[in-house]
Amino acid sequence: MSKSGLPNNQKLSGPRPARAPEIIPTTEPDPPVAPADGEQRRGAPPRKGGKRVPGDKQQSTVYLITTVMEEAKNAAQALLSTPGAPNGYSDLVNQAIEEKVARLQEEFHRGKPFPPRFGELPRGPALSG
Repeated sequence: MSKSGLPNNQKLSGPRPARAPEIIPTTEPDPPVAPADGEQRRGAPPRKGGKRVPGDKQQSTVYLITTVMEEAKNAAQALLSTPGAPNGYSDLVNQAIEEKVARLQEEFHRGKPFPPRFGELPRGPALSG
């Protein structure tokens, strides 16, 4: 017998009935776990393209002004072999965000970290009020 309940040698005629899509609940990613003493963090398993991504990183989609993005990519490319410079485009963007958040904490939150957010950020332009 097949999964459909029909003998294996019988075939259904006509189109197959549509199957309801499977709903998979989404959750926030787990926070990074610090490596044990003396243990060095290794990258996550290879992704489809064979690239290794460190376990404490995740992909994020943002919209950037085209000229700003191109200048950043140009800088990252030009500085690839420069000691002390960012190690590629992602590293440049990560460092820039870290520096900006530190300045925002100083300016608007007395130098303290901002409180954790609950859930995802709202999408679209900010509401002015």
